[in-house]
Amino acid sequence: MLSRHGSAPRTAAVLGAAAVALVSMTAVGAVLAYDGGAGIYGCARADVDFGRRLAQDPAVARLAAHLDRTAEPGRSCDDDDSSVAVDLELSTGLERADALRTAAGIVEQAGWARRDRTDDGRWCFEKQVAGRAVSATLTYESELRAEPGSDLGLTLRRHGRCLSPQAASTPVPSSTSTAAPSTTR
Repeated sequence: MLSRHGSAPRTAAVLGAAAVALVSMTAVGAVLAYDGGAGIYGCARADVDFGRRLAQDPAVARLAAHLDRTAEPGRSCDDDDSSVAVDLELSTGLERADALRTAAGIVEQAGWARRDRTDDGRWCFEKQVAGRAVSATLTYESELRAEPGSDLGLTLRRHGRCLSPQAASTPVPSSTSTAAPSTTR
């Protein structure tokens, strides 16, 4: 027969073991969930750092300074394929042709080369950043943006792919930029 005093040490030992297990699981979870993690799955620290570098690209700062001073870039990294992206959503108040023409000129001045201008309304640019191919996609009134009220979007993506064609199919006006002529797909 156990007395009340005999079960107290056992209860304390069980509670202590449970507390140690909980602390251990929390510590392991914190390491795995750490911003950039250990690179076991998904985005490594290098991916997170590259996203920060993209967010500091001159095109991002210049677009915000010229067209929407309240715009702040957002960064993301997809855990499935470690694709890094930076998005900037702007409320320009400009007509479509003026917004795209102005933004394209700013992006080109920031060192991006126009790759193509598509029939579905996307303007694509490319640049090497830290030895990696990066694409920049300009869209207007696109369902690809989450910010209500924004009319112009810029997305920088590592892996050099323009966003998939989901924008409106209105033809894109000619650019007044002095860069090399673009091709239309």
